[in-house]
Amino acid sequence: MPNPSVLFWNRLEPNPRSEDIEKVLRAEIRDPLWMLSRQWQFGEFQGEDAGFAASINLNYQKTEIQQFYPSREEAQDFDGQETPLDIIVEKTEYQPDFFTKVEIGRHWFRLLKKHLPPPDQAGILQSFSKSGLLQFQLPPDEDRAQQYDNADVFSHEIYHSTLTAFANRDLIDGGALIDLISDEDLSISERILGNRHELVDELADRLLEWSTRIYSIKAGKSKAWHTAHMEYQFEVAL
Repeated sequence: MPNPSVLFWNRLEPNPRSEDIEKVLRAEIRDPLWMLSRQWQFGEFQGEDAGFAASINLNYQKTEIQQFYPSREEAQDFDGQETPLDIIVEKTEYQPDFFTKVEIGRHWFRLLKKHLPPPDQAGILQSFSKSGLLQFQLPPDEDRAQQYDNADVFSHEIYHSTLTAFANRDLIDGGALIDLISDEDLSISERILGNRHELVDELADRLLEWSTRIYSIKAGKSKAWHTAHMEYQFEVAL
């Protein structure tokens, strides 16, 4: 029994709006350059679209990109299995939104619960959940200048109420946590616990690597962007 199928056809049709159809029958194209460009883009200049191929023999070779050149002066090793090329070329300074901050904080607690020994776990978890450096906080609104700077928060009723609710719970701001981990002046364990804890610092490095890989946080700006030409310019090597 043949499989059911649905065929759709798209075509240019005249749309006469008067009894005189002479102009309509000319089927004028308002942007012929665009139509020619689309034909070139889809390879219609290379052959005649007159039927379907009965059989195809395809021979090809696949070579992976080995290096990425954001500029002519420097080269970077590239692994397409780790990070797609477009992420590296177009990367920007990512500012995590509210829900991304919550997810980063929850992932941090998952790491602590999984890897910390039971005797230390409860105290360390409480230290992080109660730390004023990591709490969700409403922005200041004491004067008109602060209200203007933080208008995106105060003008959004749902976001404002959600932030207020989370500020009173044991959830930490993952964005603030990533900023503290990235600060090399003092380790995260010394900031929150008051003393050096090697396992906590190791887990913090793991969290930073995870957030960079998943959300491109702290990945830096792309050097391939050229403002003068308003385009990305880069080279690759196989």
